[in-house]
Amino acid sequence: MSPAGETFFLSALRCPTYMRGHGWSVRFLVFAAVAVGLSALAGCTSSPPDAQSCRPWAELERPAPTSAPPANARKVRAPGPGAVYAGFYSIGDVEQGLAAFVDKSGERTPPVVFTFHDWGGEAEAGGFDVDGRTLRTLDTPLEGETITPAELAKTLANDGAVLALAWDCLGYYALEPGYFLGLDTRTITQAAILDGTYDAYIEHVAAQVKALDVPVMLSPFGEFGLASDFGYGASGAETAESTTSVCDAYGDPAWPDGPERTRDIYRHIVDVFRAVGADNVTWFLYTSTGYMNEAVGDFTWGHPGYVYPGDEYVDWIGQSLYFSDDEAMHNDDVGDLAYALDAGLSAWREVTERPFYAPEFGIAGDGTASLASSIEAALAALPASGVSAFTYADAPLFEAFFGLPRLGTHDDELDAWAEGLADDAYPAQVTVTAPADDDA
Repeated sequence: MSPAGETFFLSALRCPTYMRGHGWSVRFLVFAAVAVGLSALAGCTSSPPDAQSCRPWAELERPAPTSAPPANARKVRAPGPGAVYAGFYSIGDVEQGLAAFVDKSGERTPPVVFTFHDWGGEAEAGGFDVDGRTLRTLDTPLEGETITPAELAKTLANDGAVLALAWDCLGYYALEPGYFLGLDTRTITQAAILDGTYDAYIEHVAAQVKALDVPVMLSPFGEFGLASDFGYGASGAETAESTTSVCDAYGDPAWPDGPERTRDIYRHIVDVFRAVGADNVTWFLYTSTGYMNEAVGDFTWGHPGYVYPGDEYVDWIGQSLYFSDDEAMHNDDVGDLAYALDAGLSAWREVTERPFYAPEFGIAGDGTASLASSIEAALAALPASGVSAFTYADAPLFEAFFGLPRLGTHDDELDAWAEGLADDAYPAQVTVTAPADDDA
């Protein structure tokens, strides 16, 4: 198996991001087999790709922005030095799971609630048609739910909280094997997003966000590594290992094509939102746990200096954090909190000082032993870690398939959680200000 296939396959096994959607288990198994097979074939038959025109990220000059943030933009601000927003993350159990999480947190609404709402998938209601496909909008119920993102955002705003949504433009259909084989002519491709095919849809969702008139956090991707890793070649669907040239099939020949495409898609979507006048969006960009950790994988072309759209476009940066304090559970992919966080945070700080958010935050375990000590240790460490927000993974899906026990599996876990949140370092509500009100 090629390094790309091995790294991606392991990433798919450990990260909930890669296993969403109805019928996920069959889709994932087929996808994994095809991805591994294709990667193995590429690794056995391909010559090393040409990277002669590529330049180190520190030598590159990021293109000038093509739009500016609205002067009256309402943004979710970091809670201040040494403070952290402690929120909730779920897929498929958001509405009921949130009610249970509030109860677990002493009747306190988490200041940030994170979930996914991919462009593709089954949009049975409230969808928007593009080329024969009905895409999800903010009026389409969340996957497996009856509540819509619009309804959830309004409900949270009433409690001083905010909805953080991975509005993933590629995630769902990128999991279909046909995406990599070129068999699905309806696939949402990177090229189609960049050429404006989906602009009317983006404008529609932007208008919905604007009409909400409450703060919303959005990312056009889940963990951006999926888009970036499979953004090479003329098709924009190859990997850095399988393509013939790393940097000169798209855009500037000095930039690796995968990160460059990902950056340009992000900028394009934000530009469209700004043209519509949606001034209530806080934009975030995040990637996978163990980011930039050499023990996890090869990040030659993965440094944030290659993919980062710029402070003019991004309000929060971050990565998933999946970890365990139990050394028996450690392997190349899972270690302690420092293993999951430190290398990535250091790399981010080489390109930006934007506040750091961990949308996918989970403590691994088998459910037989209490995680109370791990919860206590994490809540004690995070205020000094450089993390300004995290959303705790707490859902049946995560427990059943990813070794992330529900919060409160053991009673002392709830005690540790409540005691940690009682500290002044964990504010109960988000701060939302316009730039003119922000002294930072």
